[in-house]
Amino acid sequence: MVRRRIIRTAIIVGILTALAVLALSFKEINFLGLNRNSDGPLGLTLGLDLQGGSYLKYQARFSDEVDVTFARLPGGGSVQVVDVEGALAGQTATVEPVEGEQNRFTISVPDVTELTREDVEDDVQGELETWAEGRGFVVQTEPSFSEDEAKFSVAFSAKEPFGETEIESALADIDNRASIRTSQDNRYSIEFPQASVDEEVQADITEALSALAPIEDVNVRLGRQPSDDDMAGVIETINRRINALGTSEPTIQRLGEDKVIVQLPGVEDLEEAKRLIGETAQLVFLERTCETEECLEFTEEPVGDGLTGDDLEDAYPDRDSAGLPAISLRFDGRGTGLFADLTQRIRGNTLKRIAFYLDNEEILAPVSRAYIPDGRTIIEGIFSVQETRRISIQLKSGAIPVPLTLIAETTVDATLGQDSLDKSLKAGLVGLGLVLAFMVVYYRAPGVVAAVALLIYAAILLAVFKMLPVTLTLSGLAGVILSIGMAVDANVLIFERVKEELRTGRTLASAMDVGFRRAWTAIFDGNVSTLITCAILWWLGSRLGAPQVTGFSIALGIGVAVSMFTAITVSRNLLQAMALTRWGRNISLFTPEGRLRPAGASGGGGED
Repeated sequence: MVRRRIIRTAIIVGILTALAVLALSFKEINFLGLNRNSDGPLGLTLGLDLQGGSYLKYQARFSDEVDVTFARLPGGGSVQVVDVEGALAGQTATVEPVEGEQNRFTISVPDVTELTREDVEDDVQGELETWAEGRGFVVQTEPSFSEDEAKFSVAFSAKEPFGETEIESALADIDNRASIRTSQDNRYSIEFPQASVDEEVQADITEALSALAPIEDVNVRLGRQPSDDDMAGVIETINRRINALGTSEPTIQRLGEDKVIVQLPGVEDLEEAKRLIGETAQLVFLERTCETEECLEFTEEPVGDGLTGDDLEDAYPDRDSAGLPAISLRFDGRGTGLFADLTQRIRGNTLKRIAFYLDNEEILAPVSRAYIPDGRTIIEGIFSVQETRRISIQLKSGAIPVPLTLIAETTVDATLGQDSLDKSLKAGLVGLGLVLAFMVVYYRAPGVVAAVALLIYAAILLAVFKMLPVTLTLSGLAGVILSIGMAVDANVLIFERVKEELRTGRTLASAMDVGFRRAWTAIFDGNVSTLITCAILWWLGSRLGAPQVTGFSIALGIGVAVSMFTAITVSRNLLQAMALTRWGRNISLFTPEGRLRPAGASGGGGED
């Protein structure tokens, strides 16, 4: 019965070991839909700190917006009679608007003598100019005098109109990423992408913009916190873009409520990665109607219900008829219908064009020369090969649902990563060798069993890392080395219990059976408590965005689980198999002291 169990267990362990060695023998594995391919040693997937690459940290946050209403229109303004009367409150004057003309008035000042004429002219002119200057207007006066009255023909006009460029310049010292999102009449909506507008910043904004024109109202709308669905959409979109980039085993991880960590092992072009991840690539198509053949002036309107990048089924790099880089587009069912209707309606009309806008920037506005019924078109003649690849990926993956702000970036040199890997492997091999030597020297035959079990453990553990796959980091290797110690600890507990049972006079087979059963409780408690600790470390590392902590916890947790299997199954089976051989008759091979007390010397058979 025991022999059959030993043989059966040996076959299972042998098959597992053979499969593990086989898995580690090939860097590329493609079997039954399982595809593993890595340039790391034994085909293992290496992390950023061992391979080199790029580390990016983003904050996902809906933008703060500041609504600013100026007291005058950007292109001009309206002055009322009451305004002029208020400006001349110190004068005995009558104000009459000029019929049919905006911002033009006639001002009459009675009781003017030859002696006061110059003073009256200076006072009226000065007071009007002071009032107008504070409100963004300039004033022109044409005085005329009779014997006892002065009349002024007064016209107000706005200063040079200001627009988005002037507002952006005024806010440059506050936040150079501020952008003017919309404007309507004298109302502007200014977007701050890093959600940084508080009372102090609001005061700074008001002061900076007051230099352009008097401000009537300021209202701050703080960007809302992204929801779990928003963050899931961010990670999914980044995943699609990075996977299309061809990066080997990227790590894209949520950090806290609104941050995302992106690790790109092997990626040296950090700027390309940032452009790919951070840009929205929202494509919009508009129908343009030109006023002249040159199309210097035009109007635009949406195509149907709005034809956008959401209607794309595919986008990929291509070449145009001249062999230049281009982007081919293929619309889905809805997009095909809208695009077909548009091209059929405007084909051959040189005053009608299709305007392509990418992230609100015009990239192309061609004339439709033919009816396109199949939903396929090409954007040509304006890209480099690198741009066609990047923009195609962005269009295909869709827009990121929440604005991203890059808050940290790091590049790990590949040479530094290789140096860390070499030192880690050397430390691991030296540590394993010392442990094996100690076990063999001190525990003799059981030490040999422990050495074989540890080698089997190492092969199975690395195969598990490769097949899952687990990305090995520097901290992960520390977890692996520690798990070797845990595996040895289990063997030590077993061997010590067996030794104690032998001292009580039990036979080798009986001592092994009882020793394993009594050591199992301590092994189980110790390993389960370690696994619970690993789970806590993994959770904390995931929440705090500490990949070193998560890498350590994953590697240690898997190592502990495999060590429990090898200690209880492999070590036990090998010891029991050895006990059935002629070596089992030499009890001194199984105890460090090499001698035992005689049977019954302890006064009994020991604990049971």
